[in-house]
This record gives sequence, C-alpha cells and structure tokens, in this order.
Amino acid sequence: MIRRLRSEAELAAACGDDDLVMWTAQGLRGGARAWALGDAVVASCPAISRHDRLAVWGDTSAAAELVEHALAEVGPTYRPWGELELLVDVTAKVDVLREGGRFSWMSLPPADARMSAPAAPGRPDAEMTPPSAAGRPDDGMNPPFAVSRPDDGMNPPFAVSRPADGVSRPSAARTAEDGAGGAVVWLEDEAEVVAEVGALLAADAPHSYAVPGMAGIRRWAGIRVDGELAAVAADAWPAPTVGFLAGVATRARFRGRGLARLVCGWVTRELVAAHGRATLMVDDDNAAAIAVYERLGYGRRRVMAARVTP
Repeated sequence: MIRRLRSEAELAAACGDDDLVMWTAQGLRGGARAWALGDAVVASCPAISRHDRLAVWGDTSAAAELVEHALAEVGPTYRPWGELELLVDVTAKVDVLREGGRFSWMSLPPADARMSAPAAPGRPDAEMTPPSAAGRPDDGMNPPFAVSRPDDGMNPPFAVSRPADGVSRPSAARTAEDGAGGAVVWLEDEAEVVAEVGALLAADAPHSYAVPGMAGIRRWAGIRVDGELAAVAADAWPAPTVGFLAGVATRARFRGRGLARLVCGWVTRELVAAHGRATLMVDDDNAAAIAVYERLGYGRRRVMAARVTP
C-alpha cells in the first residue's frame, strides 16, 4: 500500500537518509510531498533549481508504481530523477516517461571532508570549460557549473549544531585567505550582488542555473582581485540537512589563479557546517570538474532525469 510520508524524519528512515532524495524533498516544506511503497520512495518539490522535481529511490517495480501515483497527484511538469540504472528501468516501465538527460550528482558528508592545504596562488590547474548550450540534453537539470576551477581550499569542517526545530542556521561570516591578500567572503550588499555577480555570470558563465535574485538562492560568496569581483559561488536551494553548491564562476581574465577553487572549498565548508552535507550537480563530460570535486572528498553518482511526454 502506498503511504504518504509526513515528516522529514519519516522520509529519512524510508530512504536511508539518501542525500539526493532529502535535498529534493526540501524538508517537506513549500509544497513538497513524499510517498513510500515497499522498498521505494519518491519525493517531489516544486520550483527547485528552476524545475519541479521528483526524486526516485529504491526497488524498480515499486518505484515505477510510485512515480505513476505521484505524477497523478502533482502533475506532468514534474521531472523524475535518480540513479542512472534505476531511472532507465523506471522510464521503461512508465509509458509517459522519456529520458531527458544524464549527468552526475556529487555529495560530501562531514566524515568525508578531506582536508588538504590550498594550492599556492597562481598554480595552474585543469580548466573547467563552460558547458555548451548546443547539444545539451533537455533534462531540466543543468548543473551549477559554468567556468570554474574549484580545488581543496577548505578549512576543517565545523561541528554541526542544530536547534530543537532541526533547522540549521547560517553560520557567522568567515573568510579564507588566499595567500595573496584576498579573502573569500559572503557578499552582503544586495545591490552589489545583483550588479557585480550578475555581470560576471552574464559575461563568463551565461548558462549558470543560479543567478542573483532567483528564488531559492540564499547568498553568494566571492573573492576579489584588486577590488574587482573575480570568482563566485552560491549557497542555493538548501534542504535542512543537505546544502547545495551552485553558480560557480570565474571571470575569464582571472582564470588559472586558483581563485574559484578557494571559493568552492570555502562555501563547501560553510554548507557542511550549516547542514551536515554539501552537494552539487555536474555534467558527465566535465572531467576536470569531477576530478577536482573528488579530491575535495565529494562522492559521485551517475544520475538520469526523465520527462513526461504527451
């Protein structure tokens, strides 16, 4: 029998606290819903990272039945997604589904936060090239990376402390020195964020899914070179127990200096401190990005998104 999951704790127990499911469910707030059947779970949430999403987890047959049930309740705008093998099988079983695209989900639980000293400023690293709009699968799950070069500029994670209501609070602003006088900081001036971050993304990361002013973007971190904003990353669409890294970009003329690696490492640390876990999405063909995030301690899962067709 299909049962509705009414609390985040109930959902976590049903799906083994799977971070992809827990992130998609967004704490079962804001119109999010979840259901379980046997050893399968689906969780839906509207307007998360630009789309209505439906996470799928567990046994294939039960998951397919749950997807049909959920789509009947939430509507055809929701896009099922989950681990590649599972979604391939579910898509084959649910007549209205077609494959949308394949990519990777990466996550960093606190125990896996690998602490490495930041590379010396100016050390060349493999570039992450911006994804091309041409040929990109219409999966609705374009990753948060544009042109970025994160690395291991992380300080040890802070102990996670949550109030009685289970909702993590943002930590106080901290900075991470880049070894050359600059520092990563949260950008607190709203006008500054809209103008400077918006201009950087428009010029050097035009396909970023996270942009200033978008619902669900909590805050932006950045690092400056001679007063100019050079690299940024966002804390976006967080769930109570799962943080999410998005909007990573480096201004073109500052690439090759290791600036984005510092921003990403610093924001990752902040997400782990606030939520217990950090996550992100990345194109499968972005090998440089995947390698860097794996060095940071992120684990990778191949995933697939599907879409409802008439």
